[in-house]
Amino acid sequence: MAISDEAPGGLTMASVRASIHFLAASARLLANGGRGEAPLRAHGPRSENRVALTFDDGPADATPVVLSVLRPHCVRATFFVLGRRIGRREEILRAISAEGHEIANHSWNHELWGDPVRDLGQLTLTSEAIRHATGVRPQLFRPPYGHFTRRLSRIASAARLYSIGWDVDPLDWSSPGADEIACRVLDHTCGGSIILLHDGHPTKGGELARALEQIVSDLVRRGYDFVTVSELLIAPAT
Repeated sequence: MAISDEAPGGLTMASVRASIHFLAASARLLANGGRGEAPLRAHGPRSENRVALTFDDGPADATPVVLSVLRPHCVRATFFVLGRRIGRREEILRAISAEGHEIANHSWNHELWGDPVRDLGQLTLTSEAIRHATGVRPQLFRPPYGHFTRRLSRIASAARLYSIGWDVDPLDWSSPGADEIACRVLDHTCGGSIILLHDGHPTKGGELARALEQIVSDLVRRGYDFVTVSELLIAPAT
C-alpha cells in the first residue's frame, strides 16, 4: 500500500486506512459543530530553559543536511512536513524518526482553502502518509503561513491534531545569510521559545547548516536544552 505523491488538491485517499481516518475525522467534525476548538500554541513555559527547534516544508534535499548538524550535538527537533513531498522521500522521514526527532503535519501542499471537507482531507491524508512511512501518527499540526482561524482550529481538532505556531521567526526563507539568520534567532529566543526554520525552502542547505551550527552552539552555551515541541509543552517532572 502506497501513498500517492500526486493527490490532486490533497484529497485523493490513496489507501483504505486514509479513507477511514478521514471519515472518522469528518464524523467528529460534524458531531462537534462549533465546539472542539483548541488554541494555537506559540511557545512553551517561560520559566524553563528549554526551547524547540522546528523545520517546515520538508522533507527535502536540505533535510539530511539539517540532521547532520543536529546529530553530533544530540539535539532533537520537530519537523513539520508536507504530505506531497513524502512519497519519494520516505527514507528521509524514517531517518528523522530513527534519530529521535518528532514529525508533524504541515498540510498536504501548503495551501488550505477554508473549505472544511477539503482541508480536513489534506490533514488526514498527510497524517496517514507520515504514519505509513514511519509507523507513527503525528500529534501536531502547523497551519501554512501560520494562518489560523476558528474554523481551522475545529478541523485540526477533528483530525486529532494540536495546532502549533512559533514565537521566533528569522525569515530564513528570504535568504538573508547564515549570520543574519543566526543573529535573529539568538536575539529573540528565551525560555519556552519555538523557533521557526525551513528545511524545505529552496534556500541553499549550506546557509541553513551554517546558521544552525551558530544557533545550537550559542544556545547550548547559554544553558538551554533542546526538546521536541511535544516535550516543550509538557511541564518537566520535578
